[in-house]
Amino acid sequence: MVRRPLRSGKDEQRLAQRRQRRRRFVQIGLGLLACGLLIESAAAWVSAPTFLPVSKVRVEGELTRLDKQQMGDRVAQHLRGNFLFLDVAALRQSIEELAWVARASVHRQWPDTVVVRVWQQQALAYWNENRLMNRAGHVYAPDVLDIGQQLPAFSGPDGSAESVAGMYYTLSSGLAERQLRIQHLVLSDRRAWTVVLDNGLEVVLGRHDPQQRLARFLEVWPAVLKTELASIQRVDMRYANGFAVRWKSQQRSQSLAITRGVAA
Repeated sequence: MVRRPLRSGKDEQRLAQRRQRRRRFVQIGLGLLACGLLIESAAAWVSAPTFLPVSKVRVEGELTRLDKQQMGDRVAQHLRGNFLFLDVAALRQSIEELAWVARASVHRQWPDTVVVRVWQQQALAYWNENRLMNRAGHVYAPDVLDIGQQLPAFSGPDGSAESVAGMYYTLSSGLAERQLRIQHLVLSDRRAWTVVLDNGLEVVLGRHDPQQRLARFLEVWPAVLKTELASIQRVDMRYANGFAVRWKSQQRSQSLAITRGVAA
């Protein structure tokens, strides 16, 4: 028979402490596991579509141009979760992809409502014959281009839309004082400007100082050009000290007495 060595009181005490620590660790581990399972269960319950479902969607703003079916489809795609887990940023981005939406905002309204606010595009002009431009100079492409409005037409190279819009505002202020409006504004690939007015007159401004050249045109418009409007096809303002006139009638094509200097 093998006899076990006798343990002292201190050994027994240390052994009891180790056993107590092990039981405590086991209890803590079981507690953490239970908490994890409880949290996972609660998260699944809270994120379920049946918990706080979205029952109302309120759309605010001007919707005269927007396709309501397209808007409804975009909203429905993002309402698969519940009120708490709705991705409002993704819904806003999806709505702003619609051509007639300039910008949108989306927020929750407790306890079951999503509010969508839409700012509709405000058309300023037709752009390059196949798109529209808004008042900020941003181009968009709606499904239907003819919107039943009398809009000017702008033309320009890719990437020039904002510059053309800015020039339109600059030139329009001076023209309005003479009761004239821009019907067509063209920026060529060489960055030369041409304006066609609402009375059909073409005014060539060229690449340099278009505002100054238009100002000179407006100075001579009332007394010199307005009375001959029916006979004039184009006025070329690219001359330092004058301008050139192209007449509609070939018999008057040589009548450029007002022109001085060299076109630039």
